[in-house]
Amino acid sequence: MKKTLLGLALGGLVPLAPSASASVLLDGDELRLTYKNFYWTESVDDSTGQYAGSKRDEWVHAALVDYSTGYIGGWLKLDYGFAAADQLHIGADVTDVSNLPPNRNDISDPNGTAATQTAYLGTRFGNDKVTFNLGAGKKRRSELLYNDSNSRILPSTTVGYDLDANVGGLRLYYTEFDKHSPRNQGTWGESLKTIGGEKIDAVRYYGARYDAGNGLVLDLTELEAVDYIKERYAKGAYSLALENGDKLSFSLIWGDQQDAGSLFEYGGLGGYAPPGDLDAKFYDAGIRYGFGGLTLGLNYLVTRDDDLNRVLFSSDHGTWETSGNSWSRDALEDEQVVTASLGVNFAEYGVPGLSWTLKAAHSSDARGYDNFSRNEYSSLLSYAFQNELKGLSLTWWAVDHQATGVIDGVDRTVKVVGPAGLERKDANRLYLVYSRAF
Repeated sequence: MKKTLLGLALGGLVPLAPSASASVLLDGDELRLTYKNFYWTESVDDSTGQYAGSKRDEWVHAALVDYSTGYIGGWLKLDYGFAAADQLHIGADVTDVSNLPPNRNDISDPNGTAATQTAYLGTRFGNDKVTFNLGAGKKRRSELLYNDSNSRILPSTTVGYDLDANVGGLRLYYTEFDKHSPRNQGTWGESLKTIGGEKIDAVRYYGARYDAGNGLVLDLTELEAVDYIKERYAKGAYSLALENGDKLSFSLIWGDQQDAGSLFEYGGLGGYAPPGDLDAKFYDAGIRYGFGGLTLGLNYLVTRDDDLNRVLFSSDHGTWETSGNSWSRDALEDEQVVTASLGVNFAEYGVPGLSWTLKAAHSSDARGYDNFSRNEYSSLLSYAFQNELKGLSLTWWAVDHQATGVIDGVDRTVKVVGPAGLERKDANRLYLVYSRAF
């Protein structure tokens, strides 16, 4: 399967492209063909052997076919997507390959995958003042408190249903799902389970967003992995257009993560979770100033009362919509993070499609660690090709992440593992994507 699945998929795309037109089968429908080619290297920058981490040297590619009927009769829509992914080269000495299903007999020879990514039926109704959207099925879901991971060559997906209502500048939404397909697997969906292996009935989240139309946007949302973990999140953002064309923006975020019932592991899970209740809180304040194609940013983030280190279910990779969600989740108790960023839009300087974002982050004061710090420097350089090559993009992401700290033996007796664990990494990732709609 490894060498032939993707070849067959790509072979199937070639004859489709020349014959595709503005209407494939129905008026208003769309067929999108996408090819992805990713190359990653990653090494552990640690001579002491204290910091766990993966060594990567993986080159993989994928083909995706997505079809949408559009709203038939103005009210009913079907979306379907299929994807196949496989390896091009995997280094012999890697310790992890996370873009493809693992091969337990040989880490350096992962399996290929081919599966349905999207099968979703949706409907809408309403008028100019009020609209309602309802849908059910398998797809990638993304909101402030939950995000099906899109950080691998194929995204993770969930199976459930969604309700959405829009009244003027107010949006209300509710989602519930009970199956999850991990980002490196080709399954329809697996049952949700706690880290301890107990079944979770469902994950539910709901919220409201209000856009006042004058630069003010407010978000309030809550989520629960039933009887396991609960999260809340509130955000206020305000953007001000200055007379000279510059833009000034502010944001304030508060959130928490709590235990939520009988499935929670109150007895602890070693370095991943200490025994007892969970009630972690965080506060994030940010400012942005944009002028002449440049955007300067500064954020301050602090976590209080507990580590915010848990995921919602065992195959989840976690969602934390803050400035501290970088290579690691900078969310240990009392950890304080300062992040500075510079964004450049080169369209303002005559090169449309080219952008560059630089970030530097420093954190300190995590409870239970001596000599604790995290320092991270990242660069994201991206170019979206123009004219005849429109639809083709190339991105290079480079990260140097250096964390250090020794457990004090008093407030902490074991090293933290999980999203907020300490790592020392040097990583480079190249993303080549070509996507075209017919």
